[in-house]
Amino acid sequence: TKDLDPGGRRGPTGRIVLGGKKLTFGGGSVAGPITREELAAVAKTKQAELLACFGGGREITRVAVAYRFTVGSDGSVGVVESSSGTLSGAIDACIRRHLRALKFPSKAATTAINLPLIYDTTGTFGLPEKPETPAIEPDPWTPFAVTATPPTKTAAGAARATEAALRSRLGAIDKCFASPAATGSLRILLELDITGSLASVRAGGIGDRDGELCAAKALAGIQVMTPSQEHVEVACDLARGDAHPWRVSPTAAGYEVIEIDARQLKHGKDTLIPGASDPEPLPAETYVVVARTDTLGGMLQLALMWARDATAVLLSVGDGKTPPVFLGMGNATSTEESDGEALRPALRIGNKLATGCVGRAMHKANLKVPAEVSGLLQRLATRCRTLRCAPTLVIAMDSDAVARDLLEVAGAARRAGFDRVLFGGSELGCTAEPKKRVNDPELEPEFE
Repeated sequence: TKDLDPGGRRGPTGRIVLGGKKLTFGGGSVAGPITREELAAVAKTKQAELLACFGGGREITRVAVAYRFTVGSDGSVGVVESSSGTLSGAIDACIRRHLRALKFPSKAATTAINLPLIYDTTGTFGLPEKPETPAIEPDPWTPFAVTATPPTKTAAGAARATEAALRSRLGAIDKCFASPAATGSLRILLELDITGSLASVRAGGIGDRDGELCAAKALAGIQVMTPSQEHVEVACDLARGDAHPWRVSPTAAGYEVIEIDARQLKHGKDTLIPGASDPEPLPAETYVVVARTDTLGGMLQLALMWARDATAVLLSVGDGKTPPVFLGMGNATSTEESDGEALRPALRIGNKLATGCVGRAMHKANLKVPAEVSGLLQRLATRCRTLRCAPTLVIAMDSDAVARDLLEVAGAARRAGFDRVLFGGSELGCTAEPKKRVNDPELEPEFE
């Protein structure tokens, strides 16, 4: 795959302006014998017509879309499909018609092309005339936004625009994973400022420290045509080979590590033994807690108490041989979210039983029977589809809960649709119930 330089970096070859409206070719990709220079030259022949397609969409001020198509060996364009972003039927049909009319030089083989188009009437977005790739130092990876601010109405549009921009860097990201390459799931979180420039980036989840760092740095200088001038954070999920549960790279820059064994907790040169006085809180950093499969909930609770002033806490479970599996976020002060009036789906995990609740509905499952655990989470998810639930599933760990059971529960939660899971001690639980009136059966808890 060859990267296509954004046309706007080549002056008039990539940007055309009519009546204050601007159309720019964003970063795209070509796979085949057609060169990026040929693509830029041929696309320019229809640029005015493509800009005119937006004439009927007076309500559109900023939008980024991308189209993919195949060019035959005779230079003709086949079927044109939208690969990112959505437009009204008339505008979309007009763009497809003009892209199908492109005529490329004849080649010995076909070429697959993905071409983003960036339309702007505000004058607030523009690709630099000379490409700049500022140095970027990735932040410690957390798979979610550190704060739980609800997404705005324009979040979906921002995500589509980010996808279009990210496609131009996929080749560079793939090169970050040398042979034998790590396989699994990679999540990249991009924080964009109001101009669409990259403010920060976090990459992780595949358990390859060097590859994740390289992937984050491959996005330096990326520019996204967001639909509105808002500060946004977008999560982008990629997979190499089969998707797997996220794995953490504890040795990555920016992490502080808390290791748990059967008798104690360690952070650097500091040791914490259960039963001692409450520990002084660790500094406000991002922590990775690495537990073993037989670690008890009481030890995890102690780790969270130790890191109670943390910026964020990632809980993980490992065997010491491979990168540990991400369990969920720990209930550090800064990761608590305000649910407002929303019901909070919750679980309590003991040594043998899991108890789940949403409001008054409560369900139980035997932790030793995976089908029961999956059924419990599916029932909670079904109830949340009919009620106004908070987006995070909170899980309270009893002191005798076991980490291997917590892994099973977290996996079942994500399969049921609870992407964000927050672990803590007894302070987590179900949404408080209304005070019961005497002889009011409607307020009795429901057990299943």
